[in-house]
Amino acid sequence: MHGPEERRKYLNLVQRSAARTNVSLNAYGLMSSHVHWAVTGSEDPLSTLLHPLHTAFGLWWNRTHDGLGQVFAERPRSVVIHHDEALATLIAYIHNNPV
Repeated sequence: MHGPEERRKYLNLVQRSAARTNVSLNAYGLMSSHVHWAVTGSEDPLSTLLHPLHTAFGLWWNRTHDGLGQVFAERPRSVVIHHDEALATLIAYIHNNPV
């Protein structure tokens, strides 16, 4: 996400995608080349949040910037954490990552 317009669009789409899942969003970090998420799971796989979100953003990006093809090159990776302490550490990492 390079500029404020892209960030606003992405975050607006997050709200729509999250409303369709049981995933709880705990933290995020938007960098120019990637995104970090800390979510609390549910029965829904993470793809129920990310697939519609990244598809909608990619379509918007390509229309807006005369682009073609994928906007998010790699598949999302998941890390399972079992303790609140580890979640707090992950959230701190995500919030400090853009620094």
